[in-house]
Amino acid sequence: MKKKSLIIISSLLSCSIATYGQYAASLKLKEDKLNVKAKKMPANIKFSYDCLLTDAMAQAAFTTNNMEVVAVKMAPGEITAEEENKFGQQVYDEVIKTKKEITTGPVYDALKKMTNDLLACRPDNHSKLVYTVHLMDDTVVNAYTAGGQIFVNTGLIKYCKTTSELACIIAHEIGHDEKGHINLILKRIKVAGRFGEVLLTIKQITTPSFNQFNEHEVDCYGADLAYAAGYDPRAGAKLWQRMAKDRNEQESKLAKFLMSHPYSKERYECMKTHIKDNYISLKFD
Repeated sequence: MKKKSLIIISSLLSCSIATYGQYAASLKLKEDKLNVKAKKMPANIKFSYDCLLTDAMAQAAFTTNNMEVVAVKMAPGEITAEEENKFGQQVYDEVIKTKKEITTGPVYDALKKMTNDLLACRPDNHSKLVYTVHLMDDTVVNAYTAGGQIFVNTGLIKYCKTTSELACIIAHEIGHDEKGHINLILKRIKVAGRFGEVLLTIKQITTPSFNQFNEHEVDCYGADLAYAAGYDPRAGAKLWQRMAKDRNEQESKLAKFLMSHPYSKERYECMKTHIKDNYISLKFD
């Protein structure tokens, strides 16, 4: 197995503003830092799912999802951080069987440093997961995570235009781990007595498998964490706005009901509302 650099965050590592000029040069992205003081992400940020609850079908799906989450969380048999990290390692072992990983060079170094800076700005009640970031030589515009293992494709970095866009995406993936989305998937399997069926779960994790409510939650989490580290959260919203145009999504209520992710245009509007509600000094063009 290739030697990997673990990103271990301890209480001794303080939240710090990223070295933007260095990032921009290494990643070939535009620098768009904010003049804000580095800080921990606050735990009392205003958050709402209202932007997704636009019709009866969405409201019913939200209610059903909440009932399932409550039921799984109440079931005996917790998933520890160690178990979740072990699963993440299994995901990594499967991914590198078919994907090439880049472990050296300025892009990798900048990606690792950016991830470190974001992790250091998590709230004080953050998880005990150990994180590792992987730069994958893959042209697909995608990033995904499992058990603290964060995978970022080169195609995604090339699609981004600014350091803040990339930071919001990495922070989004951190959010899936920090908000317990992976943990909940693993607990569902454990409760069902199928914890050893790793390959099926890996397929769920590395493809669009999270529900729309989870995606909205970590879109907003990513914006908040990025802001805490000195990045512009509006960049994450504008990224989805650009994706909506590039993908030329044909929206329909039925298709939305069956999708695991919200439409890109909807993600833009939801993030925009979240940022306006929490960061009154940040204006949209």
